[in-house]
Amino acid sequence: MRAHLLSRVPNVCLRTSALAILILAMTLPGYSGCAACPLSVEPGIIVEIRDAVDGGPIAATASGSVTEGSFQDSLHLYDAPLRRAGVYEREGLYTVRVLHPGYVPWEQTRVRVRDTGCGVATVTLEADLQRAP
Repeated sequence: MRAHLLSRVPNVCLRTSALAILILAMTLPGYSGCAACPLSVEPGIIVEIRDAVDGGPIAATASGSVTEGSFQDSLHLYDAPLRRAGVYEREGLYTVRVLHPGYVPWEQTRVRVRDTGCGVATVTLEADLQRAP
């Protein structure tokens, strides 16, 4: 009978240790309860594309790209007709280009997307396109 009781001691110790670790983790600075990362996939970059003269949204008929070294991604229509987005859940330092027929090409360099540890912090850019002469 005594051997049977002793065989259960390690399980009790493990449960107690796990509980102690949980309690310790909850008291550490930075603990934010049981909040979890969102389950959605978010774009690293959103570009609001407008006509510079009248401010009208023109993203639906524009195209764009995001590059970092040899990496390249397209800007996809995010919510027509104003915005396009790209580099979903990818941090980096990017060059963003927007093209539209009848407009001067637009470019923004050194756009930094940061990882928050729970996804990326989306950067929103405003591309006011100038009409071509």
